[in-house]
Amino acid sequence: MLKNNKPLIICLVLVILIFALAFPSFYASGDEHSYIKTANLLSKGSVVEEKVLYAAGSVQTDQGFIPNVAINFPLFLIPFVFLGIPLIFFFSLLLHIVNTTLFSLILSKLILPQIYVFLYAVFPALLWLSRTLYPQLLAITFLLAGFLLYVHADSLKNNPKRIFLFLSAFVFGFAVF
Repeated sequence: MLKNNKPLIICLVLVILIFALAFPSFYASGDEHSYIKTANLLSKGSVVEEKVLYAAGSVQTDQGFIPNVAINFPLFLIPFVFLGIPLIFFFSLLLHIVNTTLFSLILSKLILPQIYVFLYAVFPALLWLSRTLYPQLLAITFLLAGFLLYVHADSLKNNPKRIFLFLSAFVFGFAVF
């Protein structure tokens, strides 16, 4: 699908190098802490923290302390919880790599120059998000995937087109999940 993937490869190498230079060894905000803690609790099959010592950023209930964040983003963090605090940040790098690739595929579908992938890959806000644990990158992933499905549906006819439009709408729905 990608005829000239050299700009994409250069961008991905650049993003990985920038990530390595600014590797986050620990979370920098209470929100990141809450996402990691919620993912950790979910991986154990619960959302209740009983020990007050570990309850920072939680809401107290009769059952114990529950996280103050929705469980949608932490659900996607569960496979990375077992890597530990420093390595869980690779999830955001992986999302940025996937997003950059999706953006490149969209450019290909729209017959636009692949050089524009640089604008996406090194956009300062996205580079910063790629080294944090915030749900915005995951929402962008679903938006880009939904848009790619929508653009692909435009090139099809009748039944396959309907299926891709349905899938596009379904994936767009995950962006607001």
